[in-house]
Amino acid sequence: MISRRQLLSFISVGVLVPNAVRAMSHGGTAVKVEESDANAQALKYVEVSEVKGQNCANCVLYRSSDEDGWGACSALQNNLVAEKGWCIAWAKG
Repeated sequence: MISRRQLLSFISVGVLVPNAVRAMSHGGTAVKVEESDANAQALKYVEVSEVKGQNCANCVLYRSSDEDGWGACSALQNNLVAEKGWCIAWAKG
């Protein structure tokens, strides 16, 4: 049986993936996401996770980058998020 949390994670990934693909196809330079950014606020992104065992670094949407402590997040147009961060799009990686 799938939990409500897992269902919401699957739905959010399904909604966000098309945007991520579109963002990747346009290229450009990734920037660090600010908590005050509208997209970050919509996903309740924080730079330091308060959820035990969940952070950007162990999320399926996260890809490490050359910048120490930061990585690209497909939920946020492949811009850089803190590896210790978290948002509601988190899905077990």
